[in-house]
Amino acid sequence: MEHTLKEEETQMTNIKELAIERNGGVWISSDFNRGWTSDEVTGNKLRMKKEEHEAKIKEQAQLIQEIEAEQTEEQGQAEEATTPIELDDATMNLIQGADGTTDRLIHHVVTARVQPKLIAINCQRCGAERVIKIQDKFQVKYCKNCQKEHRNARRREIRRIKKEQGAN
Repeated sequence: MEHTLKEEETQMTNIKELAIERNGGVWISSDFNRGWTSDEVTGNKLRMKKEEHEAKIKEQAQLIQEIEAEQTEEQGQAEEATTPIELDDATMNLIQGADGTTDRLIHHVVTARVQPKLIAINCQRCGAERVIKIQDKFQVKYCKNCQKEHRNARRREIRRIKKEQGAN
């Protein structure tokens, strides 16, 4: 419970700082005594009429409400951006039918705002099907397992070549 109270206090402080910035660096204190009030930012005493003071306090309250509304709208847009989309049956069948689909691609397809275009390719070694994004078609040739074997073979070959060059 304390943790949430501290977070709320921090959020209110941030909102107040934004409000002060938008208000030109001036924040009128709610204390009013015989025509005198103070600026909370600089600590300077200010002379004003009671009506002026009440109007300034109302303006500051409205400014805080506007900033809070903006922040809740931004949070709503951020949540909307990460809301999973409904996938059509063809895409779900394509993803579920291919063994070589990476977890990262599945996560992207489910959480993306706009559904990416997907295609299925066949591995050049074993012929297994793998689902990829269409823009990756020119560079993906193997399924996940064959790609892993291919990379390991390349690493072994590079190590062998470097070992031979070091021995000469």
